[in-house]
Amino acid sequence: MSLPSTHSEPRSRLFSLRTRLVLLVLLGVLPALVLTLYTAAEQRKRAAADVQQDALRVARLASAGQERLIEGARQLLVMMARLPEVRGENSEAASSLLADIQRQYPIYLNFGVIERDGNPFASALPLPPGLNLSDRGYFQRAIQTKGFAMGEYQMGRISGKASVNFSYPVTDEAGRITRVVFAALD
Repeated sequence: MSLPSTHSEPRSRLFSLRTRLVLLVLLGVLPALVLTLYTAAEQRKRAAADVQQDALRVARLASAGQERLIEGARQLLVMMARLPEVRGENSEAASSLLADIQRQYPIYLNFGVIERDGNPFASALPLPPGLNLSDRGYFQRAIQTKGFAMGEYQMGRISGKASVNFSYPVTDEAGRITRVVFAALD
């Protein structure tokens, strides 16, 4: 009779010892692996938060730039509404002045003056015949609010290009609106 258990017993002891050594090494490495994974996850969260903060900063800068642009348009139109050429009866003189202003401010496609009935009085660009602008939002809002107004993004009937228009009412000595000045921003 042979003893089968003696031959397999050292092998199971060796396997058991090997298994134990592997487990011991894994237990030693496991905390470092967990720490590495945790650190990577935290760095990814931090990077995502940084990207979000950067995007917010860029959006705020863009917003501030647009606010300055809108305020600049408002100031320009308030000044234009007081000019004698805009308030007077000589549309050619007014158009010439508006063309000079437009050359000084190339970010604008056009400057113009619209009569209370919507018919253009003057423009930096040549006016097409029979044009009426009384249906434009920027014109209507300037009359309704009696102040600075901004229109929608639209295709300009005078410039033929997409623009956002700003407007401001021209008033007489009694405070009645007689005309509206506008600026078409490229």
